[in-house]
Amino acid sequence: MPVAERNFYRTLITVSAIFLMLLIFGSLGYMWLEGWSWTDSLYMTVITLSTVGFGEVRQLSPTGRIFTGVMIIMGVSATAYTFSTVAEFVVTGEFRRYIRRRRMQNRIGKLNAHFIICGYGRVGEQVVKELLDADSELVAVDMLASLRTDLENLGATFVQGDATDDDVLIQAGIEKAVGICCCLPNDSDNVYVALAARGLNPNLTISARANSRGSERKLKSAGVDHVINPYVASGHRMARQMLSPNIVEFMDAVRPQDTVSSEEPGILIGDILVSDRSTLGG
Repeated sequence: MPVAERNFYRTLITVSAIFLMLLIFGSLGYMWLEGWSWTDSLYMTVITLSTVGFGEVRQLSPTGRIFTGVMIIMGVSATAYTFSTVAEFVVTGEFRRYIRRRRMQNRIGKLNAHFIICGYGRVGEQVVKELLDADSELVAVDMLASLRTDLENLGATFVQGDATDDDVLIQAGIEKAVGICCCLPNDSDNVYVALAARGLNPNLTISARANSRGSERKLKSAGVDHVINPYVASGHRMARQMLSPNIVEFMDAVRPQDTVSSEEPGILIGDILVSDRSTLGG
């Protein structure tokens, strides 16, 4: 839960406790000062704190009038504090962000067999686009709240937070996900995310970015199924482009790098699961 939202709930709980204490204090005060029954004392306390102006339940003594004045001041102060807290929560945009988070959590709760992308940098952005092109459900996790609008416009679900935090992964629906891509720029963070993800969902397929060859072994030890070094991959492609340009161009034609902007859709290569009851089985 965000800090602002947590502080808001803490303040509301505090205000509720204050009002409850005022009800008890006022009721006991009228019972002691005026000798009234607890029902009359409670009713007098309620109309005094709410300042509705219904009038006195019974004739008050001078001491009772002073006590009533003190109760009015305390009730008005507590009410003003409550309204200022709520107004601040709404004016600063926290209420709108709260509604957006609740709506996003409801959307994540309906997901099943989705992918989680941790880190929306250059690598994570490409992963998100490729998965969206394949009509896959995904949840993107990043620290930057400013990415929310861009990702929602793309059709992706977004969770703001630290991907190394178990609570954030749970919020992203890690228990029902089928795969997670660790695209954080720091290798140690990717290792930590992989360890946390494997602990929360043992059946998860984990792919991770590695920035150095030394990190590949650590990522494998952390339970990563597929380790990809973008620098090695790009270097390998550049070398193949120089050595066998015709083959690389053919593969690009079969599966274009950008199916969205390419004028020719090309041919998609994929795998299809053949069931045991199919005539193609075996």
